[in-house]
Amino acid sequence: MSDQRKRPGSEGGGRTAVEPPVLLDSTLPPTPLKQLLAAEGASIAVLSADATLIETIEQASGEQYPIVIASAWQELLALIERQGCGIVVLDADSVTDTLERRLAELRGVRPHIVVLVASPRKAAEALVGLLSDRKIHRLLMKPPALGITRLLLESAVSRWLEQREAGIVREGLRPGGARQAPDASGASGRTAWRWVAGFAAVGLVAAGLLFWRGQSTVAPPVVVSPAQPAGVPAIAPAAASRSSGAEPARPAAADGTASSPGAAEAAAGSTAAAAPPADPLVEGLLERARAAEAEGRLDEPPGENALDHYLALLRIEPAHAEANAQVDRLLEAPFARAEEALLAGDLDTAGPLLLRVRRFRPESNRLRFLEAQLGTALASREQAVEAARAAAARPEAPSELDSLLSLADTRLRRGQLLAPPGDNARGYLDRAAALAPQEPRVAALRAELAGALLTSARALSGAGQLGEATALADQAAALGADAEAVAELRATLVVLEQQARSERIAELVNLGLERLDRGQLIEPEADSALAYLGRARDEDPGDPYLAEPWQRLLAALTAEAEAAVAARRWEAADRWLQALETAAPAAPAVVALAREARVARTREAYLATAVPAAELELLAGAAPVYPEFALRNNLEGWVE
Repeated sequence: MSDQRKRPGSEGGGRTAVEPPVLLDSTLPPTPLKQLLAAEGASIAVLSADATLIETIEQASGEQYPIVIASAWQELLALIERQGCGIVVLDADSVTDTLERRLAELRGVRPHIVVLVASPRKAAEALVGLLSDRKIHRLLMKPPALGITRLLLESAVSRWLEQREAGIVREGLRPGGARQAPDASGASGRTAWRWVAGFAAVGLVAAGLLFWRGQSTVAPPVVVSPAQPAGVPAIAPAAASRSSGAEPARPAAADGTASSPGAAEAAAGSTAAAAPPADPLVEGLLERARAAEAEGRLDEPPGENALDHYLALLRIEPAHAEANAQVDRLLEAPFARAEEALLAGDLDTAGPLLLRVRRFRPESNRLRFLEAQLGTALASREQAVEAARAAAARPEAPSELDSLLSLADTRLRRGQLLAPPGDNARGYLDRAAALAPQEPRVAALRAELAGALLTSARALSGAGQLGEATALADQAAALGADAEAVAELRATLVVLEQQARSERIAELVNLGLERLDRGQLIEPEADSALAYLGRARDEDPGDPYLAEPWQRLLAALTAEAEAAVAARRWEAADRWLQALETAAPAAPAVVALAREARVARTREAYLATAVPAAELELLAGAAPVYPEFALRNNLEGWVE
């Protein structure tokens, strides 16, 4: 289901740009979650010209959150006023004025707006103060990772919902510029938001499943020029609003639903003067390519398949975005089958697949690499065949070397490259090399095994198994694999590992910030701010995204410990001091506070305990003076 987003501007036919949304109190399932959120101001406005950032945000939003795109500041303000957006993503590279001034201008338009700022990692350090002062909700590092982007969007929407539920946002701008009156009944508002929260949970689970299976579809933004004349509706390019083999999406009506064919023709008529004429040859090739793909004619028969049509289109228009993307996507399947065939030793299948790819992408580096692997494997097979023929011609029994090479080759064809222990290709090859280091068959099998290890390492790196891929790359290098190919693979693995670590740190920091906001500093032990931020610090103590949250945590722990010591609550003081010593064991302030607590506790215990008189040492004394009458009468007694 494609999402036709509206941009600010007038609609043709005398209708307003955006009609007022349906009130939540009258909305019941199965109204889409996106409409429920948009109806109460939970739309997300994005100010950016960064195509990668926009694409990542749209993929992360899926079918849950309503997204609108602005390319200029005034266009963003128009979106907030007309569509009632309560959440804004600001690309720091697209903010021409100072960010603080722009934030103040946003607060003037919508006081309780939730702001996310996307910034390159190097520039993010200067923005941490805004996060600390609560002027922005979260920071998103560029280039963005899909998982953390989805997490931050969910956090922003949750923050908006919390404000709504708490009654902080009692009046806001509704779509169309009209002010929304406060709810007369708090109960009705709470009921509506329970519907939103329920559908949000279901929507997030569904979106997660669709995304990880690669089935989610996100419509690109509709680009609107600020100088677009009144009465001309914004229309997305045809190539950008279609999925492969699907019917072109119809223009959406003001209420977000697809318009009828008659309305589409009327809208097309109103924009005929503004839209540039399409090349009929390009459009014809594009339609034939889509039709062939829909019918399953991906690369056969020659001249009547999707790939041939796309390549013919690229000869006319080399920069055509859809054609280039579809050629790369369609060639991924034969590439993958060829790699699997090479790994399985099925050279007769791999050869025709690579020849088919060569018809369409002869300049591909990946093709050249696989062809080199195929050539090596074919040469090795030919040598093995010759060796087998020679062995068959010899009357004597096969030697130990022949047996080891045969076992190594068999395990290589089965994919038993390094495992199981004691019965793998590498083990048998090492034993054969020990018997005959200069044997040509040993060298050929070593080269083939090194290539297979590199191919397996690439497959594992693409699947996110970076540790296993690194181990295979090391084994391939030890066997003498191509040094340039090994270096390229290792560089790729380093980049992937850094990206994965950055994403882990960002996720841990955001979880820690959530716990800080809730006051969960040290408890529960595994789900507290100290637990998450401590794990992020273990990953990379120097990460700039961690510095400000870590200082906030230390300040909060110190305040709790000082309060407990001042109140003589020694059990609580012990817990807070232990947490502080875990977070910053050598900090002078922590050491001083712990010493102060010990002294105060000892003094209190000393003063609370009375010392028996019998245990006191007499330092000085005087003999008692008896009264005269007692001496005369020989009386005895005692005094204190």
